[in-house]
Amino acid sequence: MRTTLRTPTAALLALAVVAALTTGCEDSPLTAGADFTMSLVAKPGVVMIDPAQGIDSAQTSIVATVLNANGVPQQGIDVFFSNNGGVLGSANKAVKTNNAGIATDVLTVSSSDAAEIEITATSASLTKTITVTKSTTPVNRPPNPGIAASPQHEQASGKPVVFDGSGSSDPDNDDFITMWKWVITSTNPDDPLNNPIVIEGPGTSGLSFPSDTSPAFVNLQDLTVTLLITDDPDAPNQFEAGQPVAYRAQQTIPYRITAVRCEDNTLPTAVIAGADSQQSFGFAGSTVNFLVDGRLSTDPETQIETYTWNCGNGSIALPQGNGSTAICKYTVDQTPRTYPVTLVVTDRGTGNLVNGAYECAAQSVPDTINVTISPLAGSP
Repeated sequence: MRTTLRTPTAALLALAVVAALTTGCEDSPLTAGADFTMSLVAKPGVVMIDPAQGIDSAQTSIVATVLNANGVPQQGIDVFFSNNGGVLGSANKAVKTNNAGIATDVLTVSSSDAAEIEITATSASLTKTITVTKSTTPVNRPPNPGIAASPQHEQASGKPVVFDGSGSSDPDNDDFITMWKWVITSTNPDDPLNNPIVIEGPGTSGLSFPSDTSPAFVNLQDLTVTLLITDDPDAPNQFEAGQPVAYRAQQTIPYRITAVRCEDNTLPTAVIAGADSQQSFGFAGSTVNFLVDGRLSTDPETQIETYTWNCGNGSIALPQGNGSTAICKYTVDQTPRTYPVTLVVTDRGTGNLVNGAYECAAQSVPDTINVTISPLAGSP
């Protein structure tokens, strides 16, 4: 039988090997090899500072890319960024490259910094330096589009719709919006409207349907309404010359044309002009023509279609139907008699004719006055 002798020296040697292996498993910084390459760029290379417009600071991304000798991106390489102005987001601590070999830092430049700031990236023996320029040229900020739809969100078929972009604005005090372009796309377009509807020009800040050039939306449909605007002073000239306009900002809203809901039709209001109690005189046995006036009657959505009068004595007011004013005929009795005169008006509902009648037409609550017909003194 063979016995293996373990000496103290051998044990210590084994422990040293284990310790060395254990130490090798710990994370350690990766550095660029001597044959690696590194590029460095600032995106953007010029930052804009405009204190007059409230822009006192700006940021740019500092991007270092590390490749091996074969041009393969290297991940996990430590890159240190340093600067002689501005503030680095890394605070000069190591930034590791990602799987594309890119390490990114952010430089914040303030209005008090120098016109040029040097940024250096270092990884082992690799070093690159770039310059970031600070510009105080006023920034032409893009305008802010704003669409106001009336009514909001949706409208019933055949009813008026307005898209108003006049609330759009430009944040620069000396600029204004010079061109407007509307693009309206429908899921179920009306004939003869184009799809999309495109309306463009220096004066098209708002659109109305219906209008002199566009009918109302009748089909049930979903609209995508986009407004594009620019503050370029040369844009109107480009448009007149048939050249495309480069719009700087846009907004898009959804809008829906829904089925007509008759309950949404506001009732008209019947109004008979004059006092609640009125009087007329005539000789006993004669006929008195009494004028009633309903022209003060109103409807908030459409015009009034018919006026229905009731003279209160069984006679028919003339004219009947379309007469906002009418004549009630009364026979004068020996003693005064009072008659209730009522008016009911009917509106045009949605304004759409269906089988010869207005869709969703509604009648008003009756308005009533009391008319007293009295004999003249000395009547036979």
